Amino acid sequence: MKPSSKTRSKISSLFSNFLPATILLCTSSAIANTNNENFTVAVIQDAVGSENLIAGNYHQGLTDLSSKVSSDRFARLMGYCVAHIKTYKLAAAESSCTSAISALSSNAARGRKGKELKALAYSNRGIARFLNDDNLSAYEDFSTAKALSSNKIVIDNIRYFKKAIRVIDSPDNSVESLAD
Repeated sequence: MKPSSKTRSKISSLFSNFLPATILLCTSSAIANTNNENFTVAVIQDAVGSENLIAGNYHQGLTDLSSKVSSDRFARLMGYCVAHIKTYKLAAAESSCTSAISALSSNAARGRKGKELKALAYSNRGIARFLNDDNLSAYEDFSTAKALSSNKIVIDNIRYFKKAIRVIDSPDNSVESLAD
């Protein structure tokens, strides 16, 4: 199913002027979006399909993900998540991101790096949900991501989310507290 022109326009404006994907190293992150004007998606560096995803070749990235063998289920699912976001397949993106969140074992998610990876998966899913006009679920995902990690990608995505929905601070400042 092809996205509506409203959805395509919304996605194009949100992702304009930035590199196609952020490189997430297993030991540190490198930011591809430095102007904080758009969402930044995260993909695992050197994972199957990541080179094409980072280069903006999303359909080839999807082909790589479908045809090449990889033992890293989480990295593969993050790749699918990003490719689907960038090709406007938002239901598939949400499903892939949800699977990536579930793919990290509870033991792996206990350490700092595991929490950061899980936070980035929640952040990616928050983007997919926002683009699919599910702002409440996006807010919940960004809140969960922030609770797991103060990663720059997560914080910048929260800031952009707040800006994009033009939140007027409520008396309890619940949304304002997200990125503070």
